[in-house]
Amino acid sequence: RQDRVSLALILVYLVVGMYHFFLFSKRPKERYNLYFGIFSFGAGVYFFTRSNEIFEFGIDSVISQKLELIVLYLFFSAFFQFISYFYFDKTSRFQKYLFYFHLFIAFVTLFLPLFLCEMILRVWQGVA
Repeated sequence: RQDRVSLALILVYLVVGMYHFFLFSKRPKERYNLYFGIFSFGAGVYFFTRSNEIFEFGIDSVISQKLELIVLYLFFSAFFQFISYFYFDKTSRFQKYLFYFHLFIAFVTLFLPLFLCEMILRVWQGVA
């Protein structure tokens, strides 16, 4: 029963993300919808990778942990972009560099062994 509730809440995150992607497709000038959609959809994927249901799909635990880390890095950055565009309608140079940093560590996480990915996670936590 508890698993059904958590899956329902994860589905809410995914649907809200899809809704904001739809809003962005209709009004591309409102970029904050794109970033909130990425954040919400990423949160749904992240919470799903943290649940026990991901193992029912037969996905290797290393792959699921790497997916969890990649989504964590990118949806964290999308949240800052959303706040910036929603309140100020622009992004700062620092946020651009932060986004590129998150993109870089997400890309590197694909190819490194898991113990190095955990070291990168510790560095990311310090930056965050």
